[in-house]
Amino acid sequence: CEVTGQRQPQALGTAAAAYAETGQYAKAASAAQAAHDLAVAARQSELAASLSKQLDLYRSNQPFRESR
Repeated sequence: CEVTGQRQPQALGTAAAAYAETGQYAKAASAAQAAHDLAVAARQSELAASLSKQLDLYRSNQPFRESR
């Protein structure tokens, strides 16, 4: 995310989901890993846990879909 300077884990997580939706799983995994690392560094444990699960999906070539 050029807009945030890649310093906002939520924005990177959203970008990762968008990449995955278009089948760009390597980019999705990279963005999700960066987002996870930022969340861990910021001690945002719930966000880090969610991003970790999303990262597993992207590494398995699956998109993230929120439950409603």
